[in-house]
Amino acid sequence: MTNTISADKIVDSILDEVKDSRFVRSIRNVQMACKDLIAKKLLLTQKSVAERISALYGGKPSRKTIDNDPKGLYKKIINAYANCNPPNKSAKTKHPTDKAKGKNGDLPLDVRMYIAQLEEQVNLLNTQLDKFYKEHTETTTLDLRQLIHETPSENGTIEVSKNNQGLSSLQREAITILTGEHEDIGGDLLEVRGELPSRQAIDVETGQVSLFSHHFIELSKLLKK
Repeated sequence: MTNTISADKIVDSILDEVKDSRFVRSIRNVQMACKDLIAKKLLLTQKSVAERISALYGGKPSRKTIDNDPKGLYKKIINAYANCNPPNKSAKTKHPTDKAKGKNGDLPLDVRMYIAQLEEQVNLLNTQLDKFYKEHTETTTLDLRQLIHETPSENGTIEVSKNNQGLSSLQREAITILTGEHEDIGGDLLEVRGELPSRQAIDVETGQVSLFSHHFIELSKLLKK
């Protein structure tokens, strides 16, 4: 069994400095994903950790958040656990699925993992689309964006919902950001700055603009309806 005490201590020291509970949750998700990969003898990279988080821990933090972390805390944690279990080139490494073998067998492990996960996602989407068209009328509008990024339930299914035709695309995008469901937003907190028509919302974790002035203008139109 791999000894991860040194990496665990690094995580504990980082958590001692963190005050926000949602940031603590993101750090714990990274830690658990790293330990999952070590237990399965899989390669630890930022990509494989992010994919593990997406599959098992609600997608927080996202791959973009890990890559753009201004303090480098996520990378520090991943590197610490990767150093606990350096790859053994002479040993046969377990693979998450047999689908990526054969013609893909000569590719790097992380590439084969990614291909296998894409295949599983495509199969899941095809299953859900077939189910949708059997159970719904042709007048129903399927929100493909939500379907693609929805986290599967324990039995591998995804709830299919109608697209809200009463909102503009900018309004829907702004609402998903405000509710924390947008795929490109890594932080759990947004800081609103400025006044209309130049108001913006900043992602606290990454320091990047999440909501631009045109988003707020579109949202303000909802209040006038």
